[in-house]
Amino acid sequence: MEYPQYRKSKSGNSFFKITSGHSFIELQVVGQRHFVYAIEARTMPERHLLNDLLYDYDHHWDKITAQEFDSLLESFNVQIEHPH
Repeated sequence: MEYPQYRKSKSGNSFFKITSGHSFIELQVVGQRHFVYAIEARTMPERHLLNDLLYDYDHHWDKITAQEFDSLLESFNVQIEHPH
């Protein structure tokens, strides 16, 4: 599989940039607030979420483009700190 991959929730409140088979960035919109999470999938729930985002996304997420993700991230006006 090629990375990065991009998804958004069907509700349009969460956006994902999947950077590898074990890490992703989530942008979340909750009302007027914006949240950014850089996740290194270490726990089982995180690994299941990542697996679903990559291989079983049709029911909960849609594919989006890098431009859609980057545009939203830019509008958040934040820097992402990646986990080590």
